[in-house]
Amino acid sequence: MDLSFCITCKNRFDQIKNTIRKNLDDNINSKYKIEFILVDFGSNDGLINFLITYFQKELKSKYL
Repeated sequence: MDLSFCITCKNRFDQIKNTIRKNLDDNINSKYKIEFILVDFGSNDGLINFLITYFQKELKSKYL
């Protein structure tokens, strides 16, 4: 990877929900050079379930 975007959060579901798709889409042309690393510090607001449900492709490819 040439560039890693590291995002830390805890109980910031609304902020992540409103930005993660845009961030991924804006950088899709460079997805083999870029990765997004989201570090969750024990959220209990549904963030992990949201990511697993809606970002399967990105998780499998390790883009996210």
